[in-house]
Amino acid sequence: MFYKRFSRELFVSLFAAGVMLASDSMDAGDINLGTSFTYQGYLYEAGEEASGDYDFNFTLWDDGLAGAQVGGPLSPSNVTVVDGRFTVELDFGFGVFNGSQRWLEIEVRPAGGGSFTLLDPRQLLTATPYAQALRLPYYATQLQNGASFAITNPHASGTAAIFQVTNAGNSYEGVLGLNAGSGAGVRGQSDGFGPGVAGVGFYGLRGETPTSSGFAVYGLNANGNYGYIGDDQYALFAHHDLSGNTVYAGHEDFGLVATTTTLTYFQDSGLIGRSATNFGVVGLSDATSGVIGQSTFGALWHFPNSGTSGYSPDGYGIGAVSTSGTAVYAHNRDINTYGRLATPNYGVFGRSPVSDGVYGQTNSTSANVSGVYGLVNSSSPGSYSTGVFGQNNGTGGLGIGVRGRHNGSGWGVLGESPDGVGVYGSSAGGLAGYFAGDVIVTGTLSGTVSVSKIDHPLDPENMYLHHSGVASSEMLNLYNGNVVTDINGQAWVELPLWFEELNRDFRYQLTVIGQFAQAIVAEKVSGGRFLIETDRPDVEVSWQISGIRNDAWANANRPAVEVAKAADERGKYLHPLVFGESPTQGVDYHEVPADKVQADQLEPDAQPLQAVPQMVAQGDTP
Repeated sequence: MFYKRFSRELFVSLFAAGVMLASDSMDAGDINLGTSFTYQGYLYEAGEEASGDYDFNFTLWDDGLAGAQVGGPLSPSNVTVVDGRFTVELDFGFGVFNGSQRWLEIEVRPAGGGSFTLLDPRQLLTATPYAQALRLPYYATQLQNGASFAITNPHASGTAAIFQVTNAGNSYEGVLGLNAGSGAGVRGQSDGFGPGVAGVGFYGLRGETPTSSGFAVYGLNANGNYGYIGDDQYALFAHHDLSGNTVYAGHEDFGLVATTTTLTYFQDSGLIGRSATNFGVVGLSDATSGVIGQSTFGALWHFPNSGTSGYSPDGYGIGAVSTSGTAVYAHNRDINTYGRLATPNYGVFGRSPVSDGVYGQTNSTSANVSGVYGLVNSSSPGSYSTGVFGQNNGTGGLGIGVRGRHNGSGWGVLGESPDGVGVYGSSAGGLAGYFAGDVIVTGTLSGTVSVSKIDHPLDPENMYLHHSGVASSEMLNLYNGNVVTDINGQAWVELPLWFEELNRDFRYQLTVIGQFAQAIVAEKVSGGRFLIETDRPDVEVSWQISGIRNDAWANANRPAVEVAKAADERGKYLHPLVFGESPTQGVDYHEVPADKVQADQLEPDAQPLQAVPQMVAQGDTP
């Protein structure tokens, strides 16, 4: 029968570390204590002090009788017991000793086998006197100048220490720093280029002050300049003494306003910058956007190496208005090119001497998105108003006014109009349209004349051969062929199965070849064939049969033969020159607006940008 008597010698590594850190003979940076501790006790067997080797099971509980197991089991084996005394190293890991009471439960057996005997009752683990000082709430008085608590990370990267505070009340602070005097409640300092204080969460950094004369957040740099946030007048206040000007930001109506002259603003603006002599707002970045703006909600978008990025899921990512100058001006100093928005004549003006004037791109997989989208929004627009206009001012045969391309099996150009012309092309001396490939027309194809064009069979390298098509006032289909009558003077002409479905009102033509003979249509088309008879056998006959289209689409779309011209076409001609009239009398004539013809002569009235001053970090040499 085993039973135990425990000593009160319990050394927890954290408590021991506190003692050792207080010693003048130890360097705190060299101490790397774990979570193990030494446990020493007495073991009795049958009323006598036990001696020999024993196996143990140690478990940790949050209650002395029942409760929940919070650690273990730890099972050291072959533990030597001398005169009842034994010593073991136990390690339940991080987090089990959190200030709450803990009980140790022990099972023992002779080494090598057999069942374990539970030693009852569980042992309450108590703290050493110095360890009691570390229980929450913790109070301490610093006895000399210097750090009360210091942790050094010897590695080149990583976090020196992480403190996690879980607060059941969402409206209370995770960490609160208080100072009864004029010093800081919490202070963060960085001797390099990193932030003194970095915040992550719903508020990256938040400060409040109960008095109108205090500062919610106060920052000071080595030059004596400072910025502070939150007082009785400004949501954000920044004071700069180097130039003698006060730059202040924030008002009850604004998120951020900065000015060096008389304060002017738009109410409820996210950001306004103004300067009478230099830049109102400057944003610089070596890797991503210098300035980024977001409206309403959604993912925050930015573009690497861009000066400004703006995003809005349902408004304007970047909005600009100017009554007399340029709303937004962009300048590329390397090649002296620029793009301009909202000139007196254009919503968007882009220009480049070496590349694209305006470039649009989208990576969306949604339907009906556009790389570039142009819209004439008026329901009653002026003549020749254009959603997207492209012009090439070249006078030779090279260049394209508007180009569409699809790299797959989609459409290069799509034109749509519910009642007008989907795609319109015109040329006074060239071709109104050119298709280098097959063309499908599902509706009526109208034209003055139909001409086929092929390489001339006798001189294909130097000449073309033109043939005109056969025209008719009806939707006429024409079929022909040759047959030879048999010994009875008969020949059946076999027709396709669809022939009688497609055609009606058949007309016949017969011509005898090679001899004088008579030929007639002995039986009309029936059952997919018709019969030709001649007055003698073995006669070759060339036949031709025509029919009027009788399919559903043709019956629903019979073209009128004589049609009056529309009111706006009367007095005009399809081909005015052949009637001795001016080209302006053509039904297709339209005048290109002068501002489109002269677009290449426009010179934006932009001024060169001033050099942006070099930003110098503290400690650097300009």
